[in-house]
Amino acid sequence: MKHYLITLILISIITGGLSYLSSGFCYEKQIRYLSMLLTLLALLSPLPTLLSSVDPGHLEVTLPEQADSAFGMLLKDKTEERINEQLCAEIIRRCGLKENDFTVRTELILDKDRSTFSMSGVEISLHSIGAVLKREEIRSVVKIVSENCVFKEEPKTKGGTADDQRADEE
Repeated sequence: MKHYLITLILISIITGGLSYLSSGFCYEKQIRYLSMLLTLLALLSPLPTLLSSVDPGHLEVTLPEQADSAFGMLLKDKTEERINEQLCAEIIRRCGLKENDFTVRTELILDKDRSTFSMSGVEISLHSIGAVLKREEIRSVVKIVSENCVFKEEPKTKGGTADDQRADEE
C-alpha cells in the first residue's frame, strides 16, 4: 500500500510538471492525454492482483489465537449466522422467493493449526414448490460461497416442517 501511494504521488508530480512545462507548445494536448493515461494506469495498477486473489469457491477467515476457546466458538456461530443471513437475502433478491420458502444452513470448520475457518458446505431446505422449481438459480447464488451445496425438500406445514408434525403425531 505504501508503494502504491508513493507511485501515485510521483505520477501526480510528473504529470503536473509535464502539463506546466508543455503549456504553449504545439503538443500540449497530446502531453495532457499522456498524463491522464499515466494517472489512469497508476490508479488501476492494483486491480489485476485484487481480482486474481479472489477465489469464489473458498471462504477463509483468520481467527485470533484463542480460536479453541469459547470466544472462537462464538465467533464461528456468529459468522455462520451472518453468512446464512446474507445468502438468504441474496437468494430472495435474485430468485424472487419469500423468506419462508427455504432455509439456509452453512457449516464452517475450524482449523486449529492455522486458526482459520473454512466453508465445508451449504445445506438448503426447500419448503415450497416455487423454491424447488428455482433450485438451479439458488445453486448459482450459493456457488459464490461454496461448491458443496445440498438441497433438501421439506414442505412446511402450519405446525412446522412435515417431520415435526409426524413426530408430534407419534
